[in-house]
This record gives sequence, C-alpha cells and structure tokens, in this order.
Amino acid sequence: MAVLFESRQSLELCSPLLVNHFRKFGMEIHVGDRKQKDKPSKTEVLFVASSPRAYENPETYDGADLSDIELGDDKYFPVVDKFCYLGTFLTRLCTDKEDVCNRKRRAGGAFGTLRKLLFSSSSVSYVAKGKAYKSLILPILLYGSESWCLTEALYGHLRVFHHNCLRAMCRLNRSQTFVYGISNAVLRERLGLQPIKFYVSK
Repeated sequence: MAVLFESRQSLELCSPLLVNHFRKFGMEIHVGDRKQKDKPSKTEVLFVASSPRAYENPETYDGADLSDIELGDDKYFPVVDKFCYLGTFLTRLCTDKEDVCNRKRRAGGAFGTLRKLLFSSSSVSYVAKGKAYKSLILPILLYGSESWCLTEALYGHLRVFHHNCLRAMCRLNRSQTFVYGISNAVLRERLGLQPIKFYVSK
C-alpha cells in the first residue's frame, strides 16, 4: 500500500502512529533496524520533487531534508530517490527513464541468455526467431509500458535495443548493415517483426 504525505513534518508525525495502528490488528510494517545491519527496511519513503523551476536551488531541492525518518529505538524508514513496485520503478522526478532502462537491462539479459542457443543460431529460421523474440523478449522489454509517458529520447532507447536485436538475430553487425546497405526495415521483414512503436501502441 502507499500513504501520501504533503510534508516531511506530517510524515514524521504520522509514521509512528501508522506503525502502532497496524500493530493493533496483528500486522507489522517492516521498518529498518540499525541494530540488524543485514535486515534493511522493506518500507521506504519516496520524496517526489516539484518541477525544477519551483526551486531556487534545484540540486538540493532548496535544502530539503532527505535523511531517514526516525521512529525511535534505532528504527527508521529510509528516504530513497527511486522505488520498485511490482517490477515498475517510481522515481523522485516522476520520469520513466529509470523504468525504461531497467526494462532494457532485463530484456537484454533474457536475450543474452538465449542468444547462442536460439537468436544467433544458424539452424533456427528467421521466422522462428522473430516469433520467439515477440513472445519472450518484447513482453519483458515493454512490461508496464501502458503507463509510460514516452518522450522521443525514451523511444530512442527502445529503438536502439530493438535494432540491436534485429541485427543479432540476422547474424549481422552495424558495420555490415552499413556497408551492404541493409536497412532495419529489411531485417524486420526478414524476421516478420514491426517497428518498436507498433508494439508499444499495441
């Protein structure tokens, strides 16, 4: 669950009350404990900043206190600049860059795991590679994309990933496609795939 606060003061006032309230119902809010270094808090505080134009000094958010929220007895809630919820990253600046980059890392890891066995194999047909890419890699890359507010720069990240995978599945590198004039459209047709914007929209 998420609880929203408009100020650090209200957060500091209400945090102990929330912990005690849930305890009355036999539930426990997982908090950090400095006595147990190997047991970090699962509950985190995400400070969401205003637009940079709202601050005289955007780098420090006009001196905002971003230290941990103290609960007493060495217990605390850490203040973070990003938070992962159900595989999606929420960030302090409310942009989707962190989430897109995380999806690229995860999809890249999955592609790399199957690359030698499947995607770069000469014994697997282009059509089969394209279908495997659509069913295994694209869902990882675009997980949560329905909630993204994609800028052209973020679309660029996705396009680069998509084009790199196209070349790998066709056993080509960038210089070869340049020398022989092989376009991404030709590679997509060979694999039975569409531009990345098609999959995002779909």
